[in-house]
Amino acid sequence: MAALLVAMSVLAVFMTVALPVWNTQAQREKEAELVFRGEQYARAVMLYQRKFANALPPSVDVLLNDRYLQRSTRIRSPAATSSCCRARRPRPTPACRGDKSAAPRGRVDR
Repeated sequence: MAALLVAMSVLAVFMTVALPVWNTQAQREKEAELVFRGEQYARAVMLYQRKFANALPPSVDVLLNDRYLQRSTRIRSPAATSSCCRARRPRPTPACRGDKSAAPRGRVDR
């Protein structure tokens, strides 16, 4: 019986020390995720500005609709309950690359 009380006391002391460390680590992970998401928004704005001659996007919805940001339904924002967004690089079209042979020439019926 005394061994059980000693074991419970040691466990209580251990938990008292471990719990703040665990909370701090969880907070750091959330902050790192927020920094990552912020960088993704900055990258999406940069890509938008590169395409539209340094014009700022009027809203985040423009970035989502033009596919500069990709909405991810599986990952939730650590600071809010809304779903998160990830930046996405637009695919260059054949005309942008200067490749005339890969450009579409019209409709082909088969």
